[in-house]
Amino acid sequence: SGYIQKEKRKGSLVLDVGLISFPVSGLTSFKELEQSSHRYHSKTEVASFLYQHPDSRIQKKLNMDPEGYAFSIKRVREIDGERIILDEDHINAAVIPGLTEEIAADSIYEYIENELKLPIAFARKEITVVRASEEDQRLLDMKGYDLLVCVKSYNFLEDATLFCYTVSKHRPDKFRFVEFSRREKER
Repeated sequence: SGYIQKEKRKGSLVLDVGLISFPVSGLTSFKELEQSSHRYHSKTEVASFLYQHPDSRIQKKLNMDPEGYAFSIKRVREIDGERIILDEDHINAAVIPGLTEEIAADSIYEYIENELKLPIAFARKEITVVRASEEDQRLLDMKGYDLLVCVKSYNFLEDATLFCYTVSKHRPDKFRFVEFSRREKER
């Protein structure tokens, strides 16, 4: 059994009780998801917070200047006492300045939209299944699983500036990704 959540122009999402549904087509922060659900207790732990020249791989992902700086942040998401999500965010500091570990522990999206007054508009996402690394196994409660659902996301502001590249790894038994698709016929 589940709840039905209506969304304007998106149809209905069925939210399973016991699973947390992430809308694939939406851009929802972890904090917003928790506040809209009211069905579970969550906690965010900042595992690492670095301000650095990122390596060339991350520079390419963010289309950034090799001399530029980025915030590289790893956050463990705990839901109902279980550590089940590992988020790794790489944020271009030239676009999003002033991040702190306190902001990362609360909501980066809230800071960007409310403090910096920068509207977040869209993301390009890629979902794969990956083998859990030693670090993943150390930071997450794997419960015997050795695979994780991996969501790579390129996040853009309203003016189409790429500001963040995120790798979000989810324990597979806890998450269902829900999408509402409408058939568009060729005219």
